[in-house]
Amino acid sequence: MTFFLRNITRLNVTSISSINNLKSNTLFSSLNFMKNKYNFSTKNNNVVFEEKDPLDVLFIKPNLKKVQDIGSVNWKWSDKVKKTATVEDSITTKILNLTNEDLKTEYLSFTGNIRIGKLLEELDAIAGLVAYKHTDGLNPKNPVTIVTASCDQIVQFDEPRVSNELKITGRLTHTGSSSMEILVEVDQRDPKVENSNFEKVLKGYFVMVSRHVTENKAVKVPILVVRTEEEKKLWDRGERNKKLRIKNSTDSLTSKPPTKEELDFIHQTLYINNVNDDGINDNDSVPISNTNIGATKIMHPIYKNIHGKVFGGYLMRTAFELAYLTTSLYVKQSIIKFISMDDITFKTPVPLGSILDYKCCVIHCDSDSKLLHVVVKADVINPQTSTRLNTNDFYFTFKSENSFRPVIPVTYHEAVQHLIGRRIHNSQINRTD
Repeated sequence: MTFFLRNITRLNVTSISSINNLKSNTLFSSLNFMKNKYNFSTKNNNVVFEEKDPLDVLFIKPNLKKVQDIGSVNWKWSDKVKKTATVEDSITTKILNLTNEDLKTEYLSFTGNIRIGKLLEELDAIAGLVAYKHTDGLNPKNPVTIVTASCDQIVQFDEPRVSNELKITGRLTHTGSSSMEILVEVDQRDPKVENSNFEKVLKGYFVMVSRHVTENKAVKVPILVVRTEEEKKLWDRGERNKKLRIKNSTDSLTSKPPTKEELDFIHQTLYINNVNDDGINDNDSVPISNTNIGATKIMHPIYKNIHGKVFGGYLMRTAFELAYLTTSLYVKQSIIKFISMDDITFKTPVPLGSILDYKCCVIHCDSDSKLLHVVVKADVINPQTSTRLNTNDFYFTFKSENSFRPVIPVTYHEAVQHLIGRRIHNSQINRTD
């Protein structure tokens, strides 16, 4: 089966005995491939479906009318369940040509540059698409659900500009039993300059997990066949990333007490040097709680993925925008620079109709490097039972040229958050790639 994203959605179906079998397939029903949504006809022994209304297919766009001129994606279904696959089998490239006015308006920020939150949303979408292509996940013979498990540090190298052409590329770098590591990179070039080269803007690693469609269990993914030296290097990097994720999880302050050095730091720097005998902050520091900003949203169908849950990229985008707002207000500067989004883990799916409660604050800042570290805690609330579960903790780093006051924790919970920000800061200062 070949699947194309164009100005409309067109599905050229081969190896299917009849239209009726296709329409009755439960997987296609779940994707809204229904008669009242599509016109269908036969041509050259193919069944051709053309969409009557816009449909968000695999998170690509809420409105496919806006996909015109930004490229296409295609893949083929296997007649048999795949055991192995190459990088080329699933590599995906998407071009964002922002000369399209509708698309430009969607991506344009008030600063005149590109909305980084929208770009983060695209990265998660491309990673999901690569995972579906690798697993053959929409094949009725082997239907699976792809879940974003985690995202390693997303780093920005240059400011993406709305006047440029952007290229987003997703490629598989490593596979486990049911997990897939996907490198997503964003490059840009000036289309007005003849023969201009694409230059790196941003990159990040996503870990996607394959799950059974109806049973809550892992599904094995095809083994990645590594062919080139570059692919081998990325595979080795994937092995190191996997070990680092395990170590970070084990050493996390959410599961292990601070080290002795960190406890001494909290006691000396943040208590003795900043609080007088009456427990009052004497210097110019700002209590972390004074930087808090919250947002509450209800989850509507427009935010859903094909499995009826809220699209992970939407969570990343809205968390980023709240983090940007919080930092901007703190440093009293409307335009600040995004540096990175630290490792995050998607803990709990967010159902439609649920309430998403965000809480954001500045947890660490450094006047020498001008870096500020911000956390956005996202909780999902069941409106019927009022139960609350944490779905994500997003950690963002921004840079401001304005001077700003340091933040200080008052409670132990804030002290732990401050230490997490300090660890992120130290890792960024010492980062070599």
